[in-house]
Amino acid sequence: MNIDKNTGRKTGFTLIELLVVIAIIAILAAMLLPALASAKRKAQQAYCLNSLKQIGLGFVLYVGEYDDVMPSEASHGAGYRKEDWIYWQGGAGLIEPSPGNTATSPAFTKGQIPLMIRYSNTNTANSLFRCPGDVSDVGRAAYTGWTPTYNYSYSVNGQGDPGSGGATNHGVASSWNGPGNSWVPSKYSRVRHPSGIVMLFEEPTDRSPTEMPPGKTTIIDDGRWTGGGNTITMRHSKRGNVVFVDGHSEREDYTFVSLQQNIDPNY
Repeated sequence: MNIDKNTGRKTGFTLIELLVVIAIIAILAAMLLPALASAKRKAQQAYCLNSLKQIGLGFVLYVGEYDDVMPSEASHGAGYRKEDWIYWQGGAGLIEPSPGNTATSPAFTKGQIPLMIRYSNTNTANSLFRCPGDVSDVGRAAYTGWTPTYNYSYSVNGQGDPGSGGATNHGVASSWNGPGNSWVPSKYSRVRHPSGIVMLFEEPTDRSPTEMPPGKTTIIDDGRWTGGGNTITMRHSKRGNVVFVDGHSEREDYTFVSLQQNIDPNY
């Protein structure tokens, strides 16, 4: 800092002093930014885990109201069904293609699980049903080709398709994917180990290495998870969030959901 020799007053900083201060600020910022980014990721993970736990509670409440029968899996292959756990296949006059079923679904908040937990927010970006770390819309829209696109982050442990020999009944949810799009109910109580079987999955929404596990390519496309090509995201420090049938939630590695004993209610 300069000091006038005649008056003794301070006249300002020298250029070197200013550069030193700027350098110190830059160093501190560089040290803080990774910590802030890590804190943001942890906050997103906690929000996502809590959201899944609330959605899982909705399933527990649902089976209590409907004689132990689980809601339907919301598969695009079956079109909209009033039993679907999440409504997404209609709106703005859009109709999901489906043989023999052209019904347009009601508003998202009228879905079975949003109704159970009294959820009313229709904003997709800030939805309880979408992880704040799920920022990819272009990737999943280009992948699925469905109109409308499934804009949420989670899917339920579902059943097979008629094209694969009929519903396999290996999933937790009920289904309209039985032979000829017939109803295949699934009882909550038939799950032998509810604390060890995954009910809800956080799926990848693009093919980036921070999202997609190695060797996998399938992006979330509807409200159903069926194994095989389906997996979970790696957006939370190489792990994804899941909810078990008993309602508790955890963060798991993608290899966890590839094991039959963790996804098959008959195991």
